[in-house]
Amino acid sequence: MRTIIVAAALALAGAPAHAQEPSTSTIIVQGQGRAEAQPDSFFIGGQLRGQGSDQTSALQALSGAQARVSEGLQRMDGLTGARLLTESVAVEPVYAPGCRAEGRDRDASGCTIQSYTASLRFQFKGAPASEAGNAVSLASELGAQNVGTSGTHLEDDSALRAEARRLAFADAERQARDLAEASGRRIVRILRIQNADARMGEYNAGSVDEVVVTGSRVRPSVAIPVDQPPVRVEARLNVAFEIE
Repeated sequence: MRTIIVAAALALAGAPAHAQEPSTSTIIVQGQGRAEAQPDSFFIGGQLRGQGSDQTSALQALSGAQARVSEGLQRMDGLTGARLLTESVAVEPVYAPGCRAEGRDRDASGCTIQSYTASLRFQFKGAPASEAGNAVSLASELGAQNVGTSGTHLEDDSALRAEARRLAFADAERQARDLAEASGRRIVRILRIQNADARMGEYNAGSVDEVVVTGSRVRPSVAIPVDQPPVRVEARLNVAFEIE
């Protein structure tokens, strides 16, 4: 599916007069184009926790949970590549009930520490994108908390960007011809093409090393089909045409 948004500006202007130099009239338009393609990989995010009587045992429990979820997701049936990334790690004490150790009026003085909780936020990348729901289901089954899809990715979007630019130029050319005809002129040549989105709206999803999944495969107990939205790339071009 392709969507083209039309926007145009007409500029009929004479160049500064010089001896024996004819004036140049121009039409300047902005063409817009959008191209779409299905993503080839997905991201999910969630949280892992480990609890223990002291900080060391809490971190050991967290490490075990991380290994269990990472191994399980990387062995998930249907994936062609996978990687678990750790985003943040924290260790916090768990106080006795009724202790004001949380919130704005936090005061842990005189409070008894019952245990410690170690936690981390993680992001998991896998392919194909159609397995995102099953990855969420399996991660939850393996003990991850607050798991959800967090985005999609297209490894090579160069063809998609080229198509968006092609549509943007076609849009600009159509507008210019319509405006030229409306003013009783005709297009002679292209004077200038400028990327209106230069240094704006660029998104770099970063790179993630791919792990080739081998060995025995696992499936979540509950399959969750997810219909991922397409990856969209938009382009805007300012194009100046000479007319006569």
